[in-house]
Amino acid sequence: MFTRAVADRFIPFYLTGRLDEKFDAEFDVEKVVDENMDTYKNCISTLRYYEKTTVVNAFMIPDDIEFTNKTRRYERTFLKICDYISEYAKDCEEPEKIYYELVYELYNCYKKYDKILQEASLMEK
Repeated sequence: MFTRAVADRFIPFYLTGRLDEKFDAEFDVEKVVDENMDTYKNCISTLRYYEKTTVVNAFMIPDDIEFTNKTRRYERTFLKICDYISEYAKDCEEPEKIYYELVYELYNCYKKYDKILQEASLMEK
């Protein structure tokens, strides 16, 4: 359905964890909306702010985070995500520490996806 170029635009991540929320539980939608209206407004104004604001990364990308010529499109997306991680980290108590922890965690999730694909490919043979 899509060409390889389209698929290459979306960087893959292998994330682990689980949701423990019961999604089949009934709840009063209007009540939830009313109780969380301030949160919705804050989210919308934050999105509008970042829509008009260029975020600049305050930290260096570590040298051991590497992408190949084949994965250059992934790198561009990864670096953009790092810009926003920087924006988040600068408000933390130890901004540099938090930034690098999150960047490495995200990069490891990217590398884990490749590893899982390789293992699946070996199992098929």
